[in-house]
Amino acid sequence: MQQPEGSSLDTPEIKRAAIPSAREGKAGLRRRAVLQLVVVLLGLAAATAGGSVLLTIAENGNASLRTLVLEVAVPVAAVILVLVLVSIALRSRSVRDALLLGLAFGALSTAGLELVRNIGFYEFQSMPGQLPELMGVLITNRIMDGPDLASNIVGWTDHIWNGAMFGVTYALVVGGFPRRGGHWMGAGVGATFGLLIGTGFLLSPVSRATGAGIFGSNMGPKYAITVYLAHLAFGGALGWLVHRFGSRTEPIWERALNILAPSRAATSS
Repeated sequence: MQQPEGSSLDTPEIKRAAIPSAREGKAGLRRRAVLQLVVVLLGLAAATAGGSVLLTIAENGNASLRTLVLEVAVPVAAVILVLVLVSIALRSRSVRDALLLGLAFGALSTAGLELVRNIGFYEFQSMPGQLPELMGVLITNRIMDGPDLASNIVGWTDHIWNGAMFGVTYALVVGGFPRRGGHWMGAGVGATFGLLIGTGFLLSPVSRATGAGIFGSNMGPKYAITVYLAHLAFGGALGWLVHRFGSRTEPIWERALNILAPSRAATSS
């Protein structure tokens, strides 16, 4: 059927009217990318504040570990839950998956760390003691009485929570990088991350507080070797799992690029 004269959808007036809509769509994509990056940065801040840094602060004498866990780590757990809900509201599967996979696989990968650490502790006497038990007596105020079942449960829970916070950090920063590599490439990136964590531990006041000294100066090289191997196992497992099950999760630098080039954000979710 022939359209009446003047009713064409291809008139200059309609073309001009479509330009603002296109601009609004581009602005909407940029606004969404900015909100996603804000959620990621808040997640990183929360994971950093509520993780193993609390034990370092406690060993510096700035506050008790019990106080820090109750006043920082517990609220951080609530913040991360809120961020998961916000990512769902933003319909950002990538951010949601980074938070949830980071939590789950960070906690799970702690098993690899503990396997290596316990081999070193029981077979080679390369560790001065059980760090989770120390954390437990500090949190439950049993430093003079020693560990019991309740303090051990609390200590191990906090230890696994620290692993989960490292997992969130890794998933939010690295995500499924490298996209074109296999899962073992992800394991290699994760192993590098684990070695960085191990170096930080060896340089921290926590290493001194265990009696091993900075970089195991009081125990010899077997201490540092065990710490590095344990964190290598942790990071390798974490990197493999995140890459295997979160390969579509964007690394943080891609999220920044989505703000500069909003058309990229249209393909991310």
